[in-house]
Amino acid sequence: MIEHVQKVIMDDFTFSTKTHFARIRVMESAHGAYRGYVYLRRTNEGPNDDPPYPTDFDRERYDLALEDAKILAQRLLREFES
Repeated sequence: MIEHVQKVIMDDFTFSTKTHFARIRVMESAHGAYRGYVYLRRTNEGPNDDPPYPTDFDRERYDLALEDAKILAQRLLREFES
């Protein structure tokens, strides 16, 4: 089961399974587009320096980039859970 927790600080959202933790963030580019990023780590480890997983597309709206990032986070957690 994937749990979802919204973090107020910096609009980060988190998702977790028994084995992994995903934090998502949406960033705005210099040209005004938005892209989501997923930071993934094992639940029994602290933060790491691994690069984030970017979503596939830049979006004109923040909410669309956020949805892309949520979908990517859930997909990655399912893949790493199995």
